[in-house]
Amino acid sequence: MLQIATGIYFLPGARLHETTHRATAYSNVFRIDRDPVVLPFAALHFDTGVAPFTPVAIEVVDRLGYRGRRPELRNGRHRR
Repeated sequence: MLQIATGIYFLPGARLHETTHRATAYSNVFRIDRDPVVLPFAALHFDTGVAPFTPVAIEVVDRLGYRGRRPELRNGRHRR
């Protein structure tokens, strides 16, 4: 699944449908700078406050191969 999420699975130049998902988690880790931690499959955005628990925004881009409408479909129904 991570190969698909990171786009490694697809051929170069392939049309992809991308959806960004975001969630918030809490951690006992803190950072002084505001730069996000970029991973191959996600980005972590830490709050800059120093506290026992700080929020972390997790951002993941889901990538799927783009497929146009199939010609045999019309208005969501199969042609006969």
